[in-house]
Parts: sequence; structure tokens; C-alpha cells
Amino acid sequence: MEWSTLLGTALGATAGLGAAVLSERARWSLGRNDRKRDVLKTSYIGFLTNVTKAGEQVWHAAREHGPGWKDSILTALRDNDVNAARFSLSLEAPTGVRKCADELIAAFVAWRDIAHAGSRKGDEAFDQAWQKFGASRNALVDAMRLTLEPVA
Repeated sequence: MEWSTLLGTALGATAGLGAAVLSERARWSLGRNDRKRDVLKTSYIGFLTNVTKAGEQVWHAAREHGPGWKDSILTALRDNDVNAARFSLSLEAPTGVRKCADELIAAFVAWRDIAHAGSRKGDEAFDQAWQKFGASRNALVDAMRLTLEPVA
């Protein structure tokens, strides 16, 4: 009888320890996914915020044509740390998001160059480039949302 009690206790302890390890592993895995989603979200917000600020800088400079407006348009990406945010995004984001981000930057540069040439809102080239920039931004946001949706 002594050995059966000892064996039963050992088996019960092993089963309990195994269950605890499996439970902790599952909890850690869920936490890791949450942390990854938080890192992505922070990277996404930083990139979108900086691109938006750069877009506002170009928009206002093109509208007002105040002193130094051409320089303000050309330096919008640098002034708002868009490239730093883009590098961060490129390290964290999935391929589809990176591709959309590259398309957004290309659309931004095309619009910026048209604005730098003196075009303003109401000019066909300016409006078309602005709309393409907006469509690229919306496509990027949609791609980002898909990567942030919780796995069911």
C-alpha cells in the first residue's frame, strides 16, 4: 500500500505540473501576440501621423505660397521624420503593409513635386495627385487594420 500511495502522489504531482506548464505556455503565447500587435500598432500610428503632418505642411505651403513655400514643400518628409517612421514600419510590418506604405510615399512624392511646381488646389494635376495620395493612404490604413485584427 505504501508504494501505491507514493506512486499516486507522484503521478498526481506530474499531471498537475504538466497542466500548469501548458497553461502558462498558452498564457505566454497570448501575451506575445498582444505585445506584437501593440508594437505594430505603435509603428503604424507613428508612420501615419508623420505622413499626415508632412501632407499638411505641403498642403498649407502650396495654398499660401508664403515666404519659403517651395523649401517647405521639399523638406516636408524630412521635417516630419517620415523616413525614420518608414524604417520602423519596414522592420515590423508584414509585406503587404510595407508595399502599401511604399505606394503611399510614391504618391506623396508625386503630389509634392506637382505642388512644388506651383500647382494649387483646383488645378487638375494637383487634384488628381492629391486624390491618388488619399487613395493610397486609405489602402494602407485598410491593410494595417487587417494585420491588427485579433485572431479568433
